[in-house]
Amino acid sequence: MKLKRVENDILQTRLINKLLKKNLKIEGRIKRKDNYYLYFLENRLVCNFFSYLFDIPYGRKCESIRLPKILKDNKNEKYFWRGIFDTDGYIRKKLKMISLKTHSNALIKDFSSFCEKNNN
Repeated sequence: MKLKRVENDILQTRLINKLLKKNLKIEGRIKRKDNYYLYFLENRLVCNFFSYLFDIPYGRKCESIRLPKILKDNKNEKYFWRGIFDTDGYIRKKLKMISLKTHSNALIKDFSSFCEKNNN
């Protein structure tokens, strides 16, 4: 499993690693690359758990990734979108512009539905 963290602040990545080490007795590796961190965790059980719980497919995901069913219409859905935008999108308030870069048509449709539901 490879997690990409965009923030220059490594504290959250280290906290994730510490929690996994304490609770599951597994430890990943953290590597800095350009302006982000990569977190490598090689554990079949954890990979199976994330794949099952969050509908994360194995292998290449760019066309098939979408909002996990467990988060759809859930109070935590907004945090999923926050994480997506940390890596694959941005918002420009002055220009009233939102950009989400993805090859997944399903992810775009899921985000569109989220925006429609939360249009206040």
